[in-house]
Order: sequence, then C-alpha cells, then structure tokens
Amino acid sequence: QIIGNTIENNGNYGIYLSQTTATIEDNIIRNHHSGIRTDYWGITVSNSSINSTVYDFRTYQGGSITSTNTTFGKSKVLFEGTGGILNVYWYETVNVLNDSIPVIGAYIEVFDKDLSKVANGTTDENGLITFKIKEFIQMPGLKTNSTPHKLRATKDGYPPGSIDSNITESKTDIITLGSEVYIPEIPMTITGDWVINETQSYYDRNIIVENGNILIRSNGSLNLDRTLLQLRYTTNSGYKIEIQN
Repeated sequence: QIIGNTIENNGNYGIYLSQTTATIEDNIIRNHHSGIRTDYWGITVSNSSINSTVYDFRTYQGGSITSTNTTFGKSKVLFEGTGGILNVYWYETVNVLNDSIPVIGAYIEVFDKDLSKVANGTTDENGLITFKIKEFIQMPGLKTNSTPHKLRATKDGYPPGSIDSNITESKTDIITLGSEVYIPEIPMTITGDWVINETQSYYDRNIIVENGNILIRSNGSLNLDRTLLQLRYTTNSGYKIEIQN
C-alpha cells in the first residue's frame, strides 16, 4: 500500500510497479515525466491527484489501472505493448428533495448512456446516497464512455423525479421529486452468452449482450428489425456471432 504521500520531482516516474499489485490512496503525485506506471499486473488508485509533464497513467504488457475519485489528465494515458485497461470511477452523491425537504427512503436508479442500470439504492435520513459510478473504460485504440447518466428517484406517495448528469468528477446532484427528464425504454440486457434455441424476433428495441457471444443453434433463428444490437466487453477478448448447423 502507498497511502498519504506527496511524491514529486523524481524525474522519470512518480510510482513504477512491475509484476506486482498495489493500492495507492490519498497521494499527490506531480512533476514527473510519468505519474504512475504499471507493468503486467493491476493496481488501484483512489482519492489522489496526478499532474505529470507527459503521462499521468502508463501501462505496459497488459497492466491495468482502476482509478476512483482521482484527478488526472485524461489525454495523458499511454498503453505500451499488448493489452492494458484503464477504468475510471467517481463518487456520485444524490440528494432527493420534495418542496426543498430531504426525502428519506427514496429509491434511486442510475442508468448509463446506453440505459443499462449501473447502480441503485435508497436515501438515508438526510435524503442522501452515494454511488461509485464509471465514467469510461479505455484500452489501446478504444475508449468507451458510460456518461452522460440518467438518475431516477421514486417513493410511494410522491411523484417521481429524474435528471441527466455528466459524471466526469465526484460531485453531488439534486433530484427534485415531480421534476423529470425523458427516460426511453430500458434496453434488453443479456449477461454472458445469448444462446438461441428457437425463433426470436425483435422490433424497435435496444439489445445489449454483456461479455458474451451470440450462439444461434441449428433449430433457432434471430430476426431483428430496426433494432440496435450491442456486444460489449470489459476485457481485451473478442466476441462472435456464431450460427451452428
């Protein structure tokens, strides 16, 4: 663990980790060529700030970084060798109000830009709840944003409320019950392989396959009309649509 330090003016690297894991918390890392480099293995960085001259995050040969509530230059990321993953999260606090009064026990749902539900929970005695929400995942040649998000609050006996929010830093948003934004139909989400053994037809839908393939068996068929089909992966592995005889 590397906790509670100011690391500055070291020249090449602020922190350089090779074939080891580490938890890096509450650090200020500044004035280096590269702030944090990790080779091969994965590290977590939280509640820190990084300000380097060239690269803030740098991975080599499949190294991975999970960043939470950490400020860094989002254009200062380098992947070297093969693979590498950067996941970026922030803390999103939701304050639910009705006539300016905090609402206890309101049910909150958070949806990403593709309308996949990514978090839910109920507000505390102060009308507050905090979530850890992903802003984006980045790999060599690919960056996938999860924001803007939609947040919805409901409670029996009250009108619902919802907002749009760009979650690109840790912050607090207010949802006022009775004030809503438009939230389209929630997409159909399949986690893992989608195995089709019969005829299935979809019209005007949004279908997401998370970390899985589409496998159409010999007695199955899939008909899509005006439908958005997304195959999403959070690793470097590929995906396939396989028609089996």
